[in-house]
Order: sequence, then C-alpha cells, then structure tokens
Amino acid sequence: MGNILGFGVIGSIIFFTILFYIIRTAVEDGVLYALKKYDREKERQRLIEDDEDEEEF
Repeated sequence: MGNILGFGVIGSIIFFTILFYIIRTAVEDGVLYALKKYDREKERQRLIEDDEDEEEF
C-alpha cells in the first residue's frame, strides 16, 4: 500500500511539474505574440499619422 501511495505522489509531482512548464511556456508565447502584434499596430498607426502630417504641407 505504501509503495502505491509513494508512486502516486511522485507521479503527481512529475505530472504537475510538466503541466506547469507547458502552461508557463504557452503563456509566455502568448504574451510575446500579443506584444509583437501591439508593436506592429502602433507602428502602423505612427506611419498613418506621419503620412497625414506630410499631406497637410
């Protein structure tokens, strides 16, 4: 009985460690993607504003 409980605890620790790593990596990738997308959008807005400013002169 003790061996089964021990394997269950060790298996749970390994499972949750791997799950934590997978979730952390997915969140980091998602945040990085969102920041890149935000940066592209801000750059596009800046270029549009620069074009509008040049048209006024």
